[in-house]
Amino acid sequence: MKYTRYIIVLIVFIAIAVLLTRNGRKEYDTKNEALNNKIAFKGLVTDVNQSRNHAFGIIRLQLIESSAAIFDEKLNEGMYPYKIKGKVAELYTIIPDGIDIGDSVSLKSSDKNAHYYNVKTKKNSEGYIWVITNDNDINFVQQNTIFK
Repeated sequence: MKYTRYIIVLIVFIAIAVLLTRNGRKEYDTKNEALNNKIAFKGLVTDVNQSRNHAFGIIRLQLIESSAAIFDEKLNEGMYPYKIKGKVAELYTIIPDGIDIGDSVSLKSSDKNAHYYNVKTKKNSEGYIWVITNDNDINFVQQNTIFK
């Protein structure tokens, strides 16, 4: 009986954690529905600019292929993880280890991922894209984008 109180507190704590996680996941999924827009592009890396917020940064590309000549749409909350203007695109995401100028990047927004090919190591890697909601990341992009 003396452990009953601890068991009840533990059950309540677990229930709250499950509810918060479930609600947070729904909000995350809802925001990322904006990426189902059929934007796709492929390009060569011309610049990499990494922030001090973990490995987040900007990958600038000279486009080889693109489904849109211009993509600069805004969201009510957060921002798209890419912009396209003419033959140049910027990808706002976690910078893959070892990516460098001349490497290739292809992105399919509806799949919510990007594929990277490292020319030096001849290795492929994959990364995920999402609607950017972190204030530090948004500020970094606003201060360092070439699309002002």
